[in-house]
Amino acid sequence: MSTIPHPKLSDKPETDYMLFHTALKAGQTMSLVSPPLIAAYHLIRRKPISIRSFFWRLNLLAIGGTAVSVPIGAYMLKDESQVAMAGKRERLVSSPTQIRTDDYSLIGFTLGALITPTLLLKRAPLPLLLLGGGWLGMGSGILTHLYKSWSDGYAVKPDLSGMIEDLERLPSEAKRDVKVALEKRS
Repeated sequence: MSTIPHPKLSDKPETDYMLFHTALKAGQTMSLVSPPLIAAYHLIRRKPISIRSFFWRLNLLAIGGTAVSVPIGAYMLKDESQVAMAGKRERLVSSPTQIRTDDYSLIGFTLGALITPTLLLKRAPLPLLLLGGGWLGMGSGILTHLYKSWSDGYAVKPDLSGMIEDLERLPSEAKRDVKVALEKRS
């Protein structure tokens, strides 16, 4: 199991960690969403799909979506205290499902970046194949993690640990509504 190592970007290491995590989650999301969107685009426009244009669009969407997520995450986290950020980081670091998802996606990215150029070297430029193969591999890694979790019988659901502590800041009526909703859920 791994955590995300990162260099120090600012004087707030907890914020840095959350921004790197935001970028990783955006990359994972875009790696899952982009290939079907590109295929649908080509089917609707009735344009033939070339490997070069597929990987160009995949890289554009995945890198663009990841790059856009960081400033949005920074804006959303600007008013959070470092204590709250440390709590969020601790929940992320201690969640086995989160760690497993990140591991599978990063291993998939590496394998995709190595295998795709091996298979398609003459069809597109090497940088397109390396990055595009990585994004395809990241999506495949996440799908592999989900399949393995479901086949092993694990319930794949969001981790709500730590959410109850955040209720202390809510008004009393909202606390009651959220607690009732959580009780119905379990």
